[in-house]
Amino acid sequence: MEYFSDQEHGKVEVVREDISDQVWCGILSYVNTLIATGAFGEAFPEICPDGQVVIGTNSVAFWEACRAEIPSFSTLKVDKSGTVVDKPETPELLDFIQFCYQNVSAPIKLSYHDYFKHHHLTFNGEKGRLEFVQKINKIFERNRIEFRLQYDGSIIRTLPPELNQLLNASKTGNEAVFDRLLNDAKTNICDPDPKVRKDGLERLWDAWERLKTLEEGNDKKAQTTKLLDKAATAPEFRKLLEEEAKVLTAIGNTFQIRHHEQGKHEIKDPGQIDYLFFRMLSMIFLLLKARSGPP
Repeated sequence: MEYFSDQEHGKVEVVREDISDQVWCGILSYVNTLIATGAFGEAFPEICPDGQVVIGTNSVAFWEACRAEIPSFSTLKVDKSGTVVDKPETPELLDFIQFCYQNVSAPIKLSYHDYFKHHHLTFNGEKGRLEFVQKINKIFERNRIEFRLQYDGSIIRTLPPELNQLLNASKTGNEAVFDRLLNDAKTNICDPDPKVRKDGLERLWDAWERLKTLEEGNDKKAQTTKLLDKAATAPEFRKLLEEEAKVLTAIGNTFQIRHHEQGKHEIKDPGQIDYLFFRMLSMIFLLLKARSGPP
């Protein structure tokens, strides 16, 4: 279902990666509903007293397994049923979503057991996972959160359309080492974990240094000059490109991107990682287009 406000105003822009208390409560409420309706009963079965037939979810087993696979959940507040109620940190909350995805199935009612007043159940795992993905992503989308659960259970970080277009448009350099570094960087910048995105920034700067050596010759400075010459013939823009190339190289050497010894400045803020990544990627994209010639 598409909400009326989406039809009137368009989809809201993705702007945040922190998951609020409100969103956590919504996800927890949804998971508790799935537990109550037996959607985790295939993985954590509650058995009919009359025989070995599943009638629902064993919620105690569900939460015990959850805390075993996500150890930080063991330190959070739980209620009398063993349900985690405190909001976990975002990485662990995303782990929880993946844990649920791995174990959810759509319950299908079979015969009704009149004496115990319950249905016997069978399950459709594919349908359950499909519905779970759609519901979680709707919560993320409506709350402007940049994560999306994929149909294989992985979680990716979405990007603004302009940045995503640049990411997908970046060409290869037709050189194995450079292409590997660039592809690793592009994959890592979409990861939910800021540490992995920081690794992507480092890979991109390694790709930049490799790109400067792809022109003919053995002198890196001369090779870089040839590369910049291909990208700009107008003197003013050529000068701008050379200044930008020097600044980008200096950033890599000054901050903890290419070097990590004492005295180098650490980059922690995810927004700063994004800024530097797409500033560098724009430069690389321009130079790759110049190397490959007109389409």
